[in-house]
Amino acid sequence: MVWGGISTRLRTPLYHVVGNLTGVRYQNEILQPLVVPALQAIGPRAILQDDNAPPHRSAAVNTFIQQKEDARDFRADKIFATQ
Repeated sequence: MVWGGISTRLRTPLYHVVGNLTGVRYQNEILQPLVVPALQAIGPRAILQDDNAPPHRSAAVNTFIQQKEDARDFRADKIFATQ
């Protein structure tokens, strides 16, 4: 599987996911190194959107996102896309 983030202003590097992607792996391998810097670059109007996959809904990821928002590391409105 390949993961990537896009916006009208920038795109993240593509990330090749090998094996099963857990919530912890998603946080450590994608959110922290790729998503947070992209959201910070976009600014306070950034929208973090995902496809509601189980790793995106894990308790670890939800806690991580809440902590980042509370620390004002980024501000993103989380929109849950449904399939």
